[in-house]
Amino acid sequence: MKINYSRTALKFLRKANKKTSEMIVSDIETLAKNPDAMKNRTKKLEAREGYRLVAKKYRVLYDFEDEALTIYKIGHRKDVYR
Repeated sequence: MKINYSRTALKFLRKANKKTSEMIVSDIETLAKNPDAMKNRTKKLEAREGYRLVAKKYRVLYDFEDEALTIYKIGHRKDVYR
C-alpha cells in the first residue's frame, strides 16, 4: 500500500529527533502492510474524519483513500488534535 504524507506530517518528521522519527515511520509502515496487526493501537476519530495511531506519546492522524494510506498530521498527544 502506498503511503502519502501531508506537508505538516513531513515537517514534524524532519523536526523530530532521529529516534522518534524512525519509530513513527516504522509504525506507519507496519500499519500500511498489515492494518490488523495495529488494531489495538488504532481508533476511529469522533470529532473528525479518519483514524489515529498511537506511537508512544505521539499520535498519527490518517485515513485510507483508495489503495493509499494518507498521513494528515503527526504530533505530541497534547497538541495533535488542535
